[in-house]
Amino acid sequence: MDKLERCRRKEYGEMVHRRRKRRSISMEEMSNRVGISQEAFARIEHGQVSPDIDSLLRRVINAIHQEKMVIK
Repeated sequence: MDKLERCRRKEYGEMVHRRRKRRSISMEEMSNRVGISQEAFARIEHGQVSPDIDSLLRRVINAIHQEKMVIK
């Protein structure tokens, strides 16, 4: 993996992390919304893996903007 790829992964992971935190969504809830394991989502946020950006980004953005449902 080249330096550009590592940088891209890191920047993408940081962006996802900031947006998730801004919305106060836990990593567990986010991974459920996106439809991947919590471990896979953590690897994305930490820049360890490079997902298919187009499809995953759409899924992540949609998941971030879903309204939280409170079940009592």
